[in-house]
Amino acid sequence: MLRRRRVRRFMAVMLAAAGLLSLVIWLVLTFGRGGFWRADQRLAQETPDCNECPDVVCVIPARNEVATIAQTVSSLLNQDYPAAIAIIVIDDQSADGTADAARDVGVGVPGRSVHVVANEPLERFP
Repeated sequence: MLRRRRVRRFMAVMLAAAGLLSLVIWLVLTFGRGGFWRADQRLAQETPDCNECPDVVCVIPARNEVATIAQTVSSLLNQDYPAAIAIIVIDDQSADGTADAARDVGVGVPGRSVHVVANEPLERFP
């Protein structure tokens, strides 16, 4: 009987300690971290001056993506970025004209280039 009381008392103390620890953690997060969770904090909309912006290369793996590849490549071509953007579409043996659709979108966009690379089939190991 005495042992049961000790176990119950120990469990009550541990439960109270866990509750107190939880309360302390929430108080620190609420008042000590400066409202990190608030959704009203946004980054500035201005684009920083980039005198020497690096060129960017985007690699897109695609297989039978004719329905969406034109929109994807077009979206990347129309990015508001001051330096050159090169887009490489890796055509993984598409049978639906994915490579042609990607190539057609990239024609005539200044400062941007689209390259389509045909992937060779993998050799099977014996």
